[in-house]
Amino acid sequence: MPELISFDRLLPALAGRALLAWRGEQPITGDAFLARVAAWHALLALPAANTIALAHSDAIEFAAALYAAWLRELVVLVPGDTLPATVAAIASDITLFAGEFGATTTHPTPAPAPARDAAPIAADLPMGLASTLILQTSGSTGVPLRVAKTVRQLDAEVRTLEQCFGAELGTARIATTVSHQHIYGLLFRLLWPLASGRPFEAHAHAYLESVAPLMSLGPVALVASPAHLKRLPAAINWCADGRRLAAVYSSGGPLEFAVAQAVSSATDVSPIEVWGSTETGGIGWRRQQAGATPFQLFPGVVIDAAADGALRLSSPHLVDSEWLALADRGALDGTGRLHLTGRDDRIVKIEEKRVSLGAIERAACAGEWLSAARVIPLPGERLQLGLVGIPTEGARELLLTEGRRALAARLRAELADHCERVALPRRFRFVGALPSNSQGKTTDAAMAALFADTESRPLLPYHEWTLREPERASVELWIGPDLYHFQGHFPAQPILPGVAQIDWAITLARSAFALPLELKRMETLKFQALIQPGVRLQLDLEWKAERQQLEFRAHSTAGAHASARLVFA
Repeated sequence: MPELISFDRLLPALAGRALLAWRGEQPITGDAFLARVAAWHALLALPAANTIALAHSDAIEFAAALYAAWLRELVVLVPGDTLPATVAAIASDITLFAGEFGATTTHPTPAPAPARDAAPIAADLPMGLASTLILQTSGSTGVPLRVAKTVRQLDAEVRTLEQCFGAELGTARIATTVSHQHIYGLLFRLLWPLASGRPFEAHAHAYLESVAPLMSLGPVALVASPAHLKRLPAAINWCADGRRLAAVYSSGGPLEFAVAQAVSSATDVSPIEVWGSTETGGIGWRRQQAGATPFQLFPGVVIDAAADGALRLSSPHLVDSEWLALADRGALDGTGRLHLTGRDDRIVKIEEKRVSLGAIERAACAGEWLSAARVIPLPGERLQLGLVGIPTEGARELLLTEGRRALAARLRAELADHCERVALPRRFRFVGALPSNSQGKTTDAAMAALFADTESRPLLPYHEWTLREPERASVELWIGPDLYHFQGHFPAQPILPGVAQIDWAITLARSAFALPLELKRMETLKFQALIQPGVRLQLDLEWKAERQQLEFRAHSTAGAHASARLVFA
């Protein structure tokens, strides 16, 4: 088993190492890495305590720049992404952008050009265990949260991983599908391999198909996300010629029991699911041999579980010995293992990316299209986000002239600067007011009910109530051009069918009055004028409870369009 080296003594130990990492098929030696550290060290010639932002898709370059910055006693901020909104938010807090930030920065600092005669970094340069790395995460409230980690904390985490998992890894090559810009990838993909002497790879694998061939070159450990493991290719023989993966790790979100069993069956390796967060560091791990397998806590980690499921944590991976309240909820069993039961915050995991629903809502309302918004997760084969929004005046005009899909497309384009693609809402509903229950609270259940109809066949156009009384109500409807009811009726001249108008009258009346379930007959039904796209239609409703009759009248600035008396049983 490789010897673990403390981070503050690591660089001198890399001199002469024959294999430190792989860049594709090219082996990278310890001396080559030290030369890259030296190049970055020359480039990052800033006064101590300055803060730089660091992002790089190449893990070798990222590690070299990170160590060079620590040697300069700089504070390193690692954003979770390099979206324009993220870059703009951190710009005023840093001295320098280092690495790959694209055209979003005025003066990004790229990796220094390779030099054939570059000398390795001097082995006696000091680096203290108090050097700082700041990881930016969405936090439990949705407000971007910066979590400072000292080298001492990171060193403690790596020692915990080696203590728990090192024996089964041996000298395995570390292959991964996850980014080192987040705590899971940073530890498992980069820092742990560096400290333990296991070779790691410069680039993550986009698909697991490219991991399997590496097994013919020697033992491989796979560091993956639940999303990638869920899509484990069935055609790959992971046990060809008697070989198998040294280990499979999963973190960043819950690993479904069925997925864990499928991975175990295909690879002959039971995946290790690691639980933790940027704020807490690693908390525990499990191998799911049965459904609802509890988590074994890491050495030194202590969990206190209240009767209502609230959890708090004491851990050597924290900056101090204070108790930290967790967003997760759970219960300890008699053996000290923990069963998780849910979360208290509005953070969801999509494709193992931590997505703040509150942050998406704030971004949606900061633009020109919505005055209020609520985002909810919509369960299904793949988790999606649904956004319910109250359109601004400009957005209502867009609904009228171009329709719902056009407004949804504008919103998605606007949110793309603030959200990673996987976190963009997929379904949209536009309402005059957010639904509420009898206590006046907007619940997820009421929001989810708005998505009961399919995206291609919305039951109602966007509408706003202008009058709500016990026996009378009026509602204004924006008749956009992309309404499902116009399809095929007719191609040359879209006309709203009369049956749709009757259906709208009954559906909206049911939300305003206590109508009986059964419609008995229709009386005095009249259609006076066609309704075409671009009309703001006023629908007046009157409920005569003593006669069990609903009267409706549809009109616009062009005059009367339809009217009827509907008699209920």
